[in-house]
Amino acid sequence: MPEPLKNLLHQALVADMADRIAANAPTFDTSRFVALATDGLGALELMERSALIRDALFATLPDDFTKAAAILKASLPASGRPGLSGWMLLPVNQFIAARGPDHFDLGLDLLKALTPHFTAEFGIRQFIHRDQQRALAIISRWVGDPDRHVRRLASEGTRPRLPWAMRLPQLVKDPAPILPILTALIDDPEDYVRRSVANSLNDIAKDHPDLVAAFIASNIEGASPERRRMLKHASRTLLKKGRLWGGYGADMRTTPLERRGHVRRGVGFRNPRQQCRRDRAIADDRLRHPPREGRRLALAQDLQMQDDHARTRAKPRNRAPPRPAADHHPALLPRRAPHRHPRQRLGKRISKLLARDARLSSTGGFLVHCT
Repeated sequence: MPEPLKNLLHQALVADMADRIAANAPTFDTSRFVALATDGLGALELMERSALIRDALFATLPDDFTKAAAILKASLPASGRPGLSGWMLLPVNQFIAARGPDHFDLGLDLLKALTPHFTAEFGIRQFIHRDQQRALAIISRWVGDPDRHVRRLASEGTRPRLPWAMRLPQLVKDPAPILPILTALIDDPEDYVRRSVANSLNDIAKDHPDLVAAFIASNIEGASPERRRMLKHASRTLLKKGRLWGGYGADMRTTPLERRGHVRRGVGFRNPRQQCRRDRAIADDRLRHPPREGRRLALAQDLQMQDDHARTRAKPRNRAPPRPAADHHPALLPRRAPHRHPRQRLGKRISKLLARDARLSSTGGFLVHCT
């Protein structure tokens, strides 16, 4: 059985954290910090444990944030010297988020220094919530930083719906202010950063699908393979909703695809504007979700045409009912299936196909292409 996630913050880590802070602050009360940070720790979940350790930092670090920030920054690893790193920095994130916004520039600078050793995406959100324009003006300068972790923080920390973190309601309502940051990082040399950009776009698509569709349409033409993979990853919510970008969703149809011996439902798209041949930029997206209403409607229309075609070619069958045998009870005789109206047969076929799609979801997906 895997180890519970909450055990990432444990008593030994707290003791190690105290020693690393004390190495840069001789007056730091390590015994008090450990006692406060481990009081009832075993009964708490991960984020509750982090909050407990944060409260211990409140009680033991100087009340002056300028002094506390200097101690924490000096306690980070540097030049091969060990320091605060990994999950130790989750409660430090919370400490900075609580006290840093009153010292705006200093707090953001500390988060920038912290992020190469863990991540500062949780702590930075309080700054954006406090003063979005000021925070984004500083964060937007990080897109050219030589450290990939800092560049990723510029996109990941500004995600409107970051998991495990507070939402940013202003950016959920209007994400336009972060689009210049995402545009600047769209061709970042690190896949680690590009995937963060894709996740941010996918967040935005949950509330503003047309905005993301337009963003993808304006950046797909002439894109590199790396950018195309990023835009594909950013399109997850658009594909689930049946909403694609610009002209790419104008002519939607469902077609069965034969792959590895299974019939899988695919969606084809025509792009009359570019007249491209099977553009594989956004291909084989493995969506582990049952078909949505838009696909059901298209599927029904496709099957209706197949049914009509089959009825025009089918020959009438005049089969006589089986004669009862002398030594068989009538209840044991084979029965003919009751006559079904074509629409009833169509509905049954749709149900079977949708059930099959659900069973094959582990290997299912969409094929999106241009013809």
